[in-house]
Amino acid sequence: MAKLQLATFLLISIGLTLGDDSWKHQLLDMENGHRADHQAAPFQYNDELAQKAQNWANQLAAECGKMHHEDTATSPNAQYHTGEPLGENIHFAGMVGGSPTNMKAWGEGQATGAAEDWYKEIQYYPWPEFTGSSDHMVFHFTQMVWQGTREVGYGLGARDGCPNIYVVARYYPEGNVLPMFGQNVLPA
Repeated sequence: MAKLQLATFLLISIGLTLGDDSWKHQLLDMENGHRADHQAAPFQYNDELAQKAQNWANQLAAECGKMHHEDTATSPNAQYHTGEPLGENIHFAGMVGGSPTNMKAWGEGQATGAAEDWYKEIQYYPWPEFTGSSDHMVFHFTQMVWQGTREVGYGLGARDGCPNIYVVARYYPEGNVLPMFGQNVLPA
């Protein structure tokens, strides 16, 4: 129990040091810039989605190293208040040699870099339309520019003793739904 309390305290402490939300605005601007390139309306920021993203980012930081998506079928945290599943992108960055001395600045840099990493997957997208299989990861890119997705929220997870930063984006409505790629992922 003491370890759980300590881990919770450390997560809360790191969360407070990462309390400046400017990285969220930068990430939102970057994603919306890419969406504009693909004729998608800008995302609206949603605090409910942000809380769900933050919960999952904290969980990933607590696990330190195990990066995986939350089960949208069974976890209420991965569902909208209406019960619909949410889309999700995760970005992971680690530091060699331990935790950074300025976690806030390093974490914010990783958060804004997430959009660029997700967008780089465009090079692997099988234009004109994704039909269900690819030799490369494209789903971060496609979720980001998905026409039918209107809202987003972000979370950033880190903790002492773990050299990793986890950026989680939650999207509503979810994207990456077959066979809807042709009408939702438009060329730049």
